[in-house]
Amino acid sequence: MRTAITLLIALLSVTFTTNSYANSTHPSPQPSKEDGWLKNGKSIPDSNNIKSKNGFGVQMWIINDKSFFDNWNKPETPKVPITQTAIRNKPVFIIFVFINPGVDKESKANVTADVTIKSPDGKIYGDFKDIEIWQQIYKVPQNSIQLAVGNLGVKIEDGEQLGTYKVNAKIKDKIKNVTLELKTDFTAKEK
Repeated sequence: MRTAITLLIALLSVTFTTNSYANSTHPSPQPSKEDGWLKNGKSIPDSNNIKSKNGFGVQMWIINDKSFFDNWNKPETPKVPITQTAIRNKPVFIIFVFINPGVDKESKANVTADVTIKSPDGKIYGDFKDIEIWQQIYKVPQNSIQLAVGNLGVKIEDGEQLGTYKVNAKIKDKIKNVTLELKTDFTAKEK
């Protein structure tokens, strides 16, 4: 049932900083060509689920453990339980993490996502517009990774198709006028 897709609103505003995917040593408040996703100090090329432009970057992941959202608020670096498999009647979550959104003169960011999920037969399983990534005051240090406010929970229920579900997301930073298109997939299995 398409009612199994829920918009998960996680009101999480704690900063998570890591040196493995974001350049956390760059002191400038303005993005530069060194900003974006980095690993060991070197730029990571764009991939299907990781992109950046003009310093703004987004990653989209599928996870299978809801406790991740609680762990995000802890001081320790959370383990991201990435999966490519959805077991029937058990939820998976489509999450977004991001860095360096544009802000207006009131320090407010305006980043949203449009997400389309296609079932194994190619038909639209779910279509969501203007999911809030971040639409509030954003006073976070440069290159600090943030978890999106809105994330999606998906549960493949009895009677729904098993197989590969394709997830396409269009992330829009309306202040920087940047759009990043991400994609990933997951495979629904019985057990």
